[in-house]
Amino acid sequence: MSEKLLSSFANLQVAFKELDADGSGSLSYDELVAALSKLDIGMTHDQMQDLMTSMDTNMDGSIDFNEFKHRFSHVLSRGKATDEMKKHVARIQTKIVEKFGRGGKGIKEAFRNFDTDENKRITYTEFSAVLKRDYNGDDWTTSDQRRAIFNYLDDNKSGSISYSEFKEAFDQREDRRDEALQGAMMQKIFEAIRRGRVQLRSAWRSLDKDNQKRIDDLEFRQGLDAMNALLDSPITAAQLDLLLKSTLRDNQGLVKYEEFLDSFQVRKLDHDGHTKKSSSLGAPKQ
Repeated sequence: MSEKLLSSFANLQVAFKELDADGSGSLSYDELVAALSKLDIGMTHDQMQDLMTSMDTNMDGSIDFNEFKHRFSHVLSRGKATDEMKKHVARIQTKIVEKFGRGGKGIKEAFRNFDTDENKRITYTEFSAVLKRDYNGDDWTTSDQRRAIFNYLDDNKSGSISYSEFKEAFDQREDRRDEALQGAMMQKIFEAIRRGRVQLRSAWRSLDKDNQKRIDDLEFRQGLDAMNALLDSPITAAQLDLLLKSTLRDNQGLVKYEEFLDSFQVRKLDHDGHTKKSSSLGAPKQ
């Protein structure tokens, strides 16, 4: 979704105004669904509801601009960064965790470390000096690169880095919003496969002409397409791509479909204390 927003709109304010069809200053669920459908994001209605819930921090049933910005600003700003910039930011982020620990407390301590005059703002002079002194900045950046990193962190181009800008760039917990949403999407995919795995096994066996119990990515897709016809909420193309990326393959790049489908089983103890198979609770064991 972030990539679609980035390619479709000049900035977050423009995106929000375009999505806010009635001009009320907030996004309703219907507006969000309509907008995402036009952008061809590849999400089911249930997943859009999950996204809406993750964005609606004050739980009033709508998304205001601050909630919208909080959800996407860090992703979009990072999306505009070069690979070199991402590596620099990741390196500083790693050092922050090593020196100060994870989470809000570590970020606050790191910010204070850079804010040497304690005025709640980090100037370029402070940033460059501390980066060289405490982060070995001279070993992996030039003065031009340090200036570029500073300008990247100074999101509103005020000439200094605020705590919110610093936190947005370096707090690793920001990434967890995306991981959590991706996890919710995968959970729904797993549930769909669990429900349709009998039909899916049959479809894959019909495609496996040489009975090797292995299929390539095209056959994998064809089997899921056949199963999709039976589902109320079919797996989308975007979800299928995500599933393919996370699926284990053999040394020839083929999926062992029997093992794949068996991974949607979990084991529980029977009355005698022995393990027995039961239906999957979600993510496969692999």
